[in-house]
Amino acid sequence: MEPRYSMSAFAAVVAVALALLSLAGFAEAAAWTAVGVFAVSAALFAESLRLLANGRRVGRESPPHRQRLDRIVVIQWVGSSFTGLLVALACAHWGVEPLTTTHQLVDALLIGLCAGSVGVFLSSLVDWYVILPKVSGLSGPAPCELAESGAWKYTTCIWYFHRALATALVYLVVIGIPSYMSNVTSGQEIYAWAALATILAVLGGYILRGMFVAVWFFLKPPVLVGDQIFVQVPQEGDGDVEMRRQRAYVLDVSIQGAGYKILDAGRYVRGKFTDKSDGNVPNHKLAAAKAVRNSDPPICAQGCTGVNWYCRCNPKAYD
Repeated sequence: MEPRYSMSAFAAVVAVALALLSLAGFAEAAAWTAVGVFAVSAALFAESLRLLANGRRVGRESPPHRQRLDRIVVIQWVGSSFTGLLVALACAHWGVEPLTTTHQLVDALLIGLCAGSVGVFLSSLVDWYVILPKVSGLSGPAPCELAESGAWKYTTCIWYFHRALATALVYLVVIGIPSYMSNVTSGQEIYAWAALATILAVLGGYILRGMFVAVWFFLKPPVLVGDQIFVQVPQEGDGDVEMRRQRAYVLDVSIQGAGYKILDAGRYVRGKFTDKSDGNVPNHKLAAAKAVRNSDPPICAQGCTGVNWYCRCNPKAYD
């Protein structure tokens, strides 16, 4: 998650989408959407304050780099929602509708842009305000510090669910636009739009097939953040390189799979915060890759090893 870049872009798109929706004659819908974005964002912000307060009670203060980025994120959701609301109110008051057309495709594209951008932006806020305070160790012990069985089920489930939900929303927008057009057009256009909707549904379903697995994992994830899995690692040498089965630490989860960091003899001894992850195991292979929990202490029980890229000690985690 990159508040300075990706989240700033998401917020800007939301503001632009709301403004365009108002200028196209949907000022009331844009106003209520802006209010909804603000309300959901404020609720997530309140949850973040609660989590960070829990951390402060046990001596886990937010580092300066997190505090700076927190201020940027607040500006993003307040700015995007208020910009959208003000434009909507202005358009409704003065009757400004320069983008109003009789072509349903323009309306469908604007509504789709608004729905998709809002979904993606709110998903990024769930990451920033709910997931990251937990996995970074700001609200309490991080997964690398606390490896109790089941301790990270809630976090893993929410991580899967909100990513899958945002992806599904974008998928529905992409196939929804041609589907809508096939219902409002006539003649040969109906078949053309219906064919396009079918093609996009099949193609998008294949490309984004991980979202279907992620929805199921929301209910029953095969591995949790902080668990260990087995991965095939190439050994050093020239010519044909042998592959060896090694343990790895589960860093994060997404609709693509689980990111991991390779362990040596069950410990992390590689570069501290040098790379975000060493690879990714697809979701459909996770159940077979799960390693039996051993009696070893948590990887960072004796101090930060740098295995957790999202750690509060890593100033580069969100660049």
